[in-house]
Amino acid sequence: MSKNNKNIQTLLFSATGIVVMAVLMVAINVITNHLHLRKDLTEDKLYTLSDGSKQIIKKLKSPVTLRFYCTRSQTEMPIYLKSYAKRIEDLLKEYQIAGGGKLKIEKYDPSPDSDAEDAASLDGIDGQTLQTGEKIYLGLAVNSIDETLSIPFLSPNNESTLEYDITRLILRVANPSQIVVGIMSTLPVMGDAPPPNVGYPQRQAPTPWVFVSELKKDFDVREIEIDAANIPEDISVLVVVHPKEVSDQTQFAIDQYVLGGGKLIAFVDPMSAIESQFAKSDSGRPSPPGSSTLKFLFDAWGVEFDTQKIIIDMKNATEVGGQGGQRQTSPSVLSLDSRSLNVGDIIASSLDKVIFAYSGAFTGEVEDGLTKTVLVHTSKQSQLVESYKAQLPEKAIAKDFRPDDKEYALAIRLVGNFKTAFENGAPAGEGDDSASQESEYLKESAESGAVILVADADMIYDDFWVRKTSFFGQTIHQVFSDNNNLLQNSAEQLSGDSSLISIRSRGVTNRPFLIVKGMQLEAEKKYKKEISDLEEELSEAQQKIGELNRTKKDQSQRFIMSKEQARELEKFQEKKVEVNQRLKELRKQLRKDVDSLEIQLKLINIASVPAGVCVFGLMFAFIRKRRMAGK
Repeated sequence: MSKNNKNIQTLLFSATGIVVMAVLMVAINVITNHLHLRKDLTEDKLYTLSDGSKQIIKKLKSPVTLRFYCTRSQTEMPIYLKSYAKRIEDLLKEYQIAGGGKLKIEKYDPSPDSDAEDAASLDGIDGQTLQTGEKIYLGLAVNSIDETLSIPFLSPNNESTLEYDITRLILRVANPSQIVVGIMSTLPVMGDAPPPNVGYPQRQAPTPWVFVSELKKDFDVREIEIDAANIPEDISVLVVVHPKEVSDQTQFAIDQYVLGGGKLIAFVDPMSAIESQFAKSDSGRPSPPGSSTLKFLFDAWGVEFDTQKIIIDMKNATEVGGQGGQRQTSPSVLSLDSRSLNVGDIIASSLDKVIFAYSGAFTGEVEDGLTKTVLVHTSKQSQLVESYKAQLPEKAIAKDFRPDDKEYALAIRLVGNFKTAFENGAPAGEGDDSASQESEYLKESAESGAVILVADADMIYDDFWVRKTSFFGQTIHQVFSDNNNLLQNSAEQLSGDSSLISIRSRGVTNRPFLIVKGMQLEAEKKYKKEISDLEEELSEAQQKIGELNRTKKDQSQRFIMSKEQARELEKFQEKKVEVNQRLKELRKQLRKDVDSLEIQLKLINIASVPAGVCVFGLMFAFIRKRRMAGK
């Protein structure tokens, strides 16, 4: 075979090989896409359903339909919403696969004046109006038999809770009966009338606390007496608020309720500042603030809660009103942001800030069989102190402050198999001489249970999370903290299938350049140092000028600048120009470093795969050439 013919044959084989490889790649892509075969290699498994969602779907008895409404127009839909819609579709496909025929996905494009737009309106899906006046749709309706629930607009800001939101709707339409929440409290949270003030007429009975009204929007809320000897079986979630001096019999009732599969949310407090507003002594004066706990239950669970100690946190201290209207900072009232919230847990993932007032802390190691998750914690600049110290002014507290260098748990969740706190059975009631009753009782839970404990009862009082204003005769609630959302999220999670508890908050797909951010933070530190130095020099110069002015012998010349003052001022101005120039150079260098790093990262991301293919091809060609040469 001639050399030319050999070259032509090689070229044909190479071209044919490329075409064959291209066809194979397209075929494989089409087949895997149709069969939905893929491997999730993301760090947080962003595109894989949680085990909790899969367990809930497997328990479905009736088919469920998910109707996805999304505007498909290329001109109307913003690009970032198109990308988000694609991720939603990928997630819905995961639901469909996990459903095994029990879940049906329907997709609609609600174009103007279309049947799909009418269907969206019937399902409660709202169109969002753009600046152009046109509407776009991006919502989801979940239907089973005659029950339909919807998410009117799927905001990208809530992407981290998307799976939880969808699974919760599936669970609710599959079990449409309204869930019962019981509330037990020594405080008048249900709207009981407080005793009259001395010298004033009887006040009208106040309305329930706002958190009760909010719970009533989603649940059937019932009051449970604080001295109840048993908890009704139809109570799905029991909320206990400030159980001050609760009897042993009531603690036994709560114990048996939890062991029987009931879910508990308990707000205990080492010092309830709110209690004194409602509880009056025999003299008519406000009673001193009291403490509350569920000691028998806590001891059985391995939870320690000191009712004589209050947490102070210098890093999260809150500005509050003081005497004479003066504002002051209180390290006993804590404003806790994302740094103190377990944002990786669904209960706290959507919270921005919660406020705790004169709170206690949970310590100790939980018993075997239980798993503790901290939902809210302090900073390491915190300390447990005696109750009276926590009420002192900030300066007095700071004087003796010694940080414990640990993060104290303010809200925790316990999950697992609970054991009874009453090994000898029900405690004797009043007038009952027997040590225990002979009736049967539960000694441990048959299935995994869940309890949420919060170390402050005052935090759900209206004044700590909502402002009330009157508007045309109506009371408007303006929320300024997420205290109620902490309770709402807890009740919502515990009221559903226990599998909901295991659903993690899906990671946000946006991955910041941590190295770039680190460079910016480092530069910011340099800025602060330069600015601090400049301010210090300014203060010294002004102080020097003032001293020179005071030492003048002739006070009539005090408004005329002396030569010495002029030299000081000139030196300061030169120093100021010099520092400003340094800051300008620093900013310029920062921008240069950041731009260079971003270009390098882009080149690596864009060119790494093609470069790898080229290197592999060259190596393959080199090896093949050597083998051919050997023949």
